[in-house]
Amino acid sequence: MILPVHRLNGELGSTCEATMNFHQQLSAYKLGLLTDKDLPDIAIAGIEEGYDSGSLRILAGRGRTENAFVLCEDFQKALHELGFNLKDDKDAFLDLLVYYAEDIVNNGADPYEGYKNIIDLSYEGLDHLDFDLLDVYTLHVSIWEEESDGLDFHSSKGLTKEEYIESAKQEMITHLKTWLFRYRNKSIRNKA
Repeated sequence: MILPVHRLNGELGSTCEATMNFHQQLSAYKLGLLTDKDLPDIAIAGIEEGYDSGSLRILAGRGRTENAFVLCEDFQKALHELGFNLKDDKDAFLDLLVYYAEDIVNNGADPYEGYKNIIDLSYEGLDHLDFDLLDVYTLHVSIWEEESDGLDFHSSKGLTKEEYIESAKQEMITHLKTWLFRYRNKSIRNKA
């Protein structure tokens, strides 16, 4: 499932190029970014990734217009049959941070635009800065300053405005690659 930006910030916008995996979709559902009506699509993703249970197959066959109570009941049965629990809010939030970071690093999403999705993701006391992303955010702000003719970061580096913005975007990618490496090695999972 491709998670539209407008689901996150209430505005129409572009979508990410990456497709969420099953666990990321479960996390988006947990945080309310996907709804009960999305459960059949989530089930399809699970089946496509090799998960299988009777209730998961039934849920995958249901339509988005099915009664929400029926969808939720099938979903709960599928989770039980698979031995899954929904993640807590912090871990679900982290799953979605990874989704957007990977979209930037691996799928070529524009770092500035892609990081806006991360900023918009803030959720009930959870914030991207709680997950060791200050360096990336600082670069994001510096690009905004340059694009809006605010603070001048490029002159002191001997770069044009465009060169600075491109350099900052490449630096964002480098920082996100490091962040993803640390995430995969679990060094940032317990920071927040």
